[in-house]
Amino acid sequence: MIQIILLLFITQTHNPDFLRVPVFARPTALGSAYTSVSDDAAAIFYNPAGLNTPQIYVNLTEWLLDTRFAALASCCRIKNTISVGIGFYYFAYGAIDQYDEYENLNGNFSPYSYVAVIGIAKPLIKNLTLGIAGKLFTEKIFRTGYTNWASDIGMKFSHSFFNVGANFKNFSGTEKSFIKEIGISLQPIKNFLACLDLSYYKKLILRAGVEYKITSLSCRIGLNDSKPTFGIGYQHTFF
Repeated sequence: MIQIILLLFITQTHNPDFLRVPVFARPTALGSAYTSVSDDAAAIFYNPAGLNTPQIYVNLTEWLLDTRFAALASCCRIKNTISVGIGFYYFAYGAIDQYDEYENLNGNFSPYSYVAVIGIAKPLIKNLTLGIAGKLFTEKIFRTGYTNWASDIGMKFSHSFFNVGANFKNFSGTEKSFIKEIGISLQPIKNFLACLDLSYYKKLILRAGVEYKITSLSCRIGLNDSKPTFGIGYQHTFF
């Protein structure tokens, strides 16, 4: 029953709402206030204008009951002026029992959703970057499936101690509504970061986060629409 409720909640519209589940450790711990912070491969899901650092991100999460999701993101640079990113996100809702009209068990089915993303970021002028991403997503429930496309357009202004970002997410050929996000992040001292996002899709959502680095250890706390988040990260250099 809980799986069915979760399924209905995440697939309530043709907008890929399953992507509202936070992905990757650092953005999640910062309350998903990542519109202005993103400068890595995770930007493919948060703000394509933040695509910058060549790297690969992998996320595997066991969620409620048998639900689970996996995400992959990668970024590379072309001639030091253009960044290209790709991402893939898969959400599985687990096996759900199937009954006939006489309440006889007739096996089960496994709904799922996924999206494939490709994005590009390029500086327009000094400190200002434009990012564009295209998405193809599919949702499958029993014998019913749905496939659509969407796109993101983001911008990011970077300064020595603050960043400002904006992202218009999930433009679609069939959906008139899309997500509007704006964020600001401050780094007044080297090891401290504070970030704040405002997001609007059906309602206004406030997200905020703080990060403090102690040598190779990063401590993070955040707030995502009144829900607290936290995390600890460790960075080690092998070469």
